Amino acid sequence: GRFGDWLLEYWYDPDTGKAHFAYRDPEGKVDEAPDLLIDGLRIKPTIPDDKMILRGAINFPSGLARRADGSIDRRSTSQLTSDIAFVLKKNYFFRDNKWAVLSAYWILGTWLYDNFKTLVYLRFVGDAGAGKSALLNLIGLMSYRSIKMSGADSEATFFRTVDSFRGTI
Repeated sequence: GRFGDWLLEYWYDPDTGKAHFAYRDPEGKVDEAPDLLIDGLRIKPTIPDDKMILRGAINFPSGLARRADGSIDRRSTSQLTSDIAFVLKKNYFFRDNKWAVLSAYWILGTWLYDNFKTLVYLRFVGDAGAGKSALLNLIGLMSYRSIKMSGADSEATFFRTVDSFRGTI
């Protein structure tokens, strides 16, 4: 979110157990850091102790994409859409490629959801064994703060989790 003129995003890498911030500072610099000094205040990301995070039910971003030389890989929306659609098509058969592209736009939209009052709902319909769950899991891995919930979770748990983590269900 925003912190003054800074744009911050918490990221957590479950493989290393490290938390950092990805940021854009007021001058437009984009990078990541284990802590930040903003207007004389030192800000450190907390290491999660929530069971849902530690068990992988909530996935946070795990870092900025980097090129081989270490520079940040800043792709255009068009390139990101193509890359995401490629991954979807590589792992799932779409009868019409427009569904892979539409799904890619939906994934990108999850990273911008707080800019909109309403968003569309993504739903797949098909016979048992068609791969709906596998496709949704793949989409979840690329979506903003994906949250895995089941029908066994209570309504209270659902709303508390959404309110706490502001992610993609």
